[in-house]
Amino acid sequence: METIKNYLEAMFANMQNTPEVVRAKEELLQMMEDKYSELIAEGASENEAVGTVISEFGNLEELGEELGISKEVSLERMERVENPKRAVSFEEAYSFLEFQKKSGFRVGLGVMLCIMCSIGPILANGLHLPDVMGVLSMFLMIGAAIGLFVREAVLKDFWKFITVGNCQIDLTTAEYLMDVKKQSASMRATRRAIGIVLCATCWIPAAVLGEISSYSLVDSLGSAFLFVYVGFGVFLLVYTAKVDRAFEILLNVNDKTKVSGSYTKDSRVEYVSERAKMIMELYWPAVVCFYLVWSFVTFQWHITWIVWVIAGVMFPVVKNSLQKQ
Repeated sequence: METIKNYLEAMFANMQNTPEVVRAKEELLQMMEDKYSELIAEGASENEAVGTVISEFGNLEELGEELGISKEVSLERMERVENPKRAVSFEEAYSFLEFQKKSGFRVGLGVMLCIMCSIGPILANGLHLPDVMGVLSMFLMIGAAIGLFVREAVLKDFWKFITVGNCQIDLTTAEYLMDVKKQSASMRATRRAIGIVLCATCWIPAAVLGEISSYSLVDSLGSAFLFVYVGFGVFLLVYTAKVDRAFEILLNVNDKTKVSGSYTKDSRVEYVSERAKMIMELYWPAVVCFYLVWSFVTFQWHITWIVWVIAGVMFPVVKNSLQKQ
């Protein structure tokens, strides 16, 4: 029966998700189930029953008038010819998800290297080494980061057919993605929380080491740890955001006005406008930037951490106000 249901979903995937189409789909499913049960009762094998059911009920153009959706079937056929969709297979969806994980690592590592590149000059100053050594290490880290960004730009071109193309996924793939997303939700939330905590507490090593000793090396170590904390924190945030983005792209690739758009409707977050969506995408990066700018300008790390408390409290409020009700 699962084969029949999947075939039915494929038949109706590009139909407009209207009450008439939904009703016709339910009616056809009942007809197919009844025929399948009848054939099994007559002694047919499961494969034979499935083949017979699909051969008798597998053509919507022939059944459209009987189901009362002949107009919708004609429109779907015209749209299929004029605007064909590229089917994303289960294997391609899985590979794209894995690519996004590796992409998140590469981009996160590149951003982390850019943030931590100041450590070289700081430690060179504390150890009384030639300035050129600190500057050299800084440019080496920046160069490595640029290399990662360039590699990422080249590799992601292969997946443009998903990110900017006219694609769709089937029910089996959608259910798999939603299941994986649900199972990994706890881990992704943990990584995001650790990243935020590291950014919020990056001032602690510098403050503690500054109290313990006034030696320049100790002060340099405190400053270096600040960039290490922020670097690792931002790495976790970027990596998690990339994985979240992979699920968002794949689970929203289907046209929400079509039957296939209902496969992932429970995971779809819709905002009142594109501007609202952009605000939510930039919310946490903006919080990180504001926190770092305020902290480095004032050096009042013991106060600026309150930004995270306020941002955490305001996030659900802002999100709910910008979502479609």
